[in-house]
Amino acid sequence: QCEKGECISAPGIGFNSFSTCQLPAGATCYQFCEDGSCAPLSEGEHCTAGTECKSDGTIGFNSHHTCQKVLAAGEVCYQFCEDGSCDSFDKRNECEKGTECKSDGSIGFNSRHTCQAI
Repeated sequence: QCEKGECISAPGIGFNSFSTCQLPAGATCYQFCEDGSCAPLSEGEHCTAGTECKSDGTIGFNSHHTCQKVLAAGEVCYQFCEDGSCDSFDKRNECEKGTECKSDGSIGFNSRHTCQAI
């Protein structure tokens, strides 16, 4: 029974079939509070496809992670247009595991990077 996520049936036949809880983007997937202010939680493996359990930026004795959308290979992770011809953004830390944000080879004032296999 899933309290914070969606119950998904996993492939299997008869006694080998099972269900698992999948946490949506934004759901807490990990937390540890050294001061005891929260219950420990480690559910990172239950983030839905297309998301990963990542830190929300908290620093110190208490840490908190949520399921966050990740960029797939080939998706744009960085874009800067000095001439104003496009919206600039920096999502270099959002590439999925096994990829990294690299230049697509563009040269000049406008640059664009995509998530590429390591």
